[in-house]
Amino acid sequence: MKRSMIITAGIFYFASLVTNADAQNTAPASNRFEIPEPLMVKYLGTQDDYLIFRVEIKTADTKHSTFTIEDAIEGELYSNPIYTTSKYQVLKIEKRENQVLDFKLVSARKVYLITYTTDSNDKLFQKGLAVL
Repeated sequence: MKRSMIITAGIFYFASLVTNADAQNTAPASNRFEIPEPLMVKYLGTQDDYLIFRVEIKTADTKHSTFTIEDAIEGELYSNPIYTTSKYQVLKIEKRENQVLDFKLVSARKVYLITYTTDSNDKLFQKGLAVL
């Protein structure tokens, strides 16, 4: 009986060592942080002949920030200086075949670019975020 208690206590002690080692290798959630991207663009869908996007901008540099949308064929569709640290906007853009739209934020001497393209089947593709 005494021996089984010692073995059981040893197993619990070993299990607590393994758990503590794992806890030390993994930072607690309260110490982790993720830096949010300053530009987030989400495609919401279509409405008639328009593409609908939700744009969210979070920037610390309000004096030197500009948001633009450019079309590969039409050129600049929209341009606006950013005067607040957070901006949320829903935009409608006329839909065309083989369209390339660049959503660009210039802030703190960096350029954040998200590109959407449409194909001949009216499917929309996001090419991801580039920081230049």
